[in-house]
Amino acid sequence: MLSPSSQVKKFHQGPGKVWLFPDVPATGARLIIDVNGNPIVPAAGYPSWVALTAYARGAKVKDGATPANTLIALVAGTSGTPTEPTTPTNIGDMVADGTGSTAMIWVNAGPWGALYAGAIETATTLTLTPKNEETGADQVPGPLDVIQTAEAAEIDVTMKELSFDRLSLVITNGLLALATDALLPAGSQNVAEISFGGIRPVPRQSIAFISPRRDDATKYIVGQLWQAYQSEAAKVAATRLKETLIAAKFKGLYDDSRTDMCGKLYKQL
Repeated sequence: MLSPSSQVKKFHQGPGKVWLFPDVPATGARLIIDVNGNPIVPAAGYPSWVALTAYARGAKVKDGATPANTLIALVAGTSGTPTEPTTPTNIGDMVADGTGSTAMIWVNAGPWGALYAGAIETATTLTLTPKNEETGADQVPGPLDVIQTAEAAEIDVTMKELSFDRLSLVITNGLLALATDALLPAGSQNVAEISFGGIRPVPRQSIAFISPRRDDATKYIVGQLWQAYQSEAAKVAATRLKETLIAAKFKGLYDDSRTDMCGKLYKQL
């Protein structure tokens, strides 16, 4: 006679990687990743950079390198002229484009179709919360039925890299900029800054976490929210005893034009 036993291969134990601005698939589809669990660039590729063109936040272009890097617009604006800005050497580094009040900022996402969030602390958590309401009758001491009236979805992550491209996604009332200040010491005059204060549109972006299966590192568990906003208070603490941590709670927004309104969780078998 068969006896039930634990299926160890179904145990899951991270780690997880968080990706910002991954492509949002068509209704019913899912985020496509490569064999290493990285979001891919679509087969058609991203368009090339074009001078004097308005780009929205989150827009993606490819640079002129071979192989091409993906540039993601962190700050919306209008590109400059006549040539594209030089792509930063390091993934996650930023470059300004354009001039004046319509200047914009690109971040180098490397060869992938999303921006890697870098090192994280503790677990990355996808929380799905349906709101269920019980119904009953006065003659009956317990609920007779239950219906779902609402729901919420969020991804919680604590990032460890104090990189202003990612920090700008956490300080939602801030404005990211790149500048040069001649009053600062020589060799340290280029700055990335976030100014804050005032009412601003709430930024939102797609977010995903990808974690390899414990029993087969070539297969992954993938969770994605199509559009999300950061809802936590931004805290940046510095101490000799521990690295600076940046906690974020990305709450999902719903798109009623889709049947899968908020996101998707899938596992490669």
